[in-house]
Amino acid sequence: MSHRASPSAATPRWRVAQPWRLLIGGQLVDGAAASGEPAGAPGERLPRAGQGDALDAWGAAVQALAGWAAVDAAERGELLYRAAAALEERRGDERLLTALGAAAEQEHAAAVDASVSFAGWTDKAPLLLAGAAPRGVGSCVVPSLAPLGVVLVVTPARPGLLGVVTASLPALLSGNTLVVVAPELEPRPALCWAQCVVEAGLPAGAVNVLCGDQGVLVRGLLERRDVRGLSWWTSDGALDAELGRWARGSGRRGWRASAGEGSLAPGCPLSGIEAFVEHRTLWQPALT
Repeated sequence: MSHRASPSAATPRWRVAQPWRLLIGGQLVDGAAASGEPAGAPGERLPRAGQGDALDAWGAAVQALAGWAAVDAAERGELLYRAAAALEERRGDERLLTALGAAAEQEHAAAVDASVSFAGWTDKAPLLLAGAAPRGVGSCVVPSLAPLGVVLVVTPARPGLLGVVTASLPALLSGNTLVVVAPELEPRPALCWAQCVVEAGLPAGAVNVLCGDQGVLVRGLLERRDVRGLSWWTSDGALDAELGRWARGSGRRGWRASAGEGSLAPGCPLSGIEAFVEHRTLWQPALT
C-alpha cells in the first residue's frame, strides 16, 4: 500500500523568480555574456550587454519610432499607466527591495508616483507647449509637436528605480523611442522596469534596456550620427561631466534629470518633456 505525504509534511518550496534579462526589440533576452558575480541572492546572475547588443537595441528603437509616435496620446498614456501598475505590483518584491537599499520602500513609492504623473501628461503637454496664435489679418499659426527621435538614456545605480523612471519617461511619453543603459554596479531596478514595460504591452522596440560597462556602451552609442537626444542621471562624476560636454558641444538635445525633477516634488517638469520634442508650425486661414 502506497502512502503520499500530506501537504503539511511537504518540504518548503523554492520561490521561482523571473531571471534578469535585457530588453531588446520587445524581447527579454540574455546578454552577450552573463555576469560572473551574484547579485543579492545565491545563484542570481545579471546579464551583460556587449556592443552587438547595443547595436541591436538601437536598431530596434529606430524601427519602432514611427509606430510609437503614431500612437494616440491618450492611448500612449494608458500604456504608461499599465507600466506604473505593473511597477506598483512589485511593492513587496524582495529582490527589488534589496537592490534599492536602505530607503527601498520610499523610493519604490516615489517611482510609482512619478510613473503615474508622467503618464498623465501624454495628452496635456502638447496643449501647454503648443497653441494656436493669430498672425495678421485672416490667418493664424498652428504649432504642433513631434517626437525628436531615438533618445539615449543613462541611469544611475542610486536611486536606481526613481532614476530610470525620471530619466526615461519625459522622452518616452512624447513618442520618442529609447535605448536605456543601466550601470553595471546595480542594474536590477532598471531591469525590473523593463519587465514592467513588457507586461504593459508597449510596442516592441519602444523601450530597450541594457546593462553592462556603462561608459563603453554609452560612448559607442554616442558615436552614432542618428543619436537625436540624451537624457541622463548618473552618480559617476566623470561620466556626468563627459555627457554634459557632449550635450553642449554636439548641437543635439540633452537633458540632465535629477531628484528634484521627479514626483518627490508635485507635478511634472515640462522642461524635460520639451527637451525631446520638435516644434512645427502650420500657417492656415483663420476661421471666421
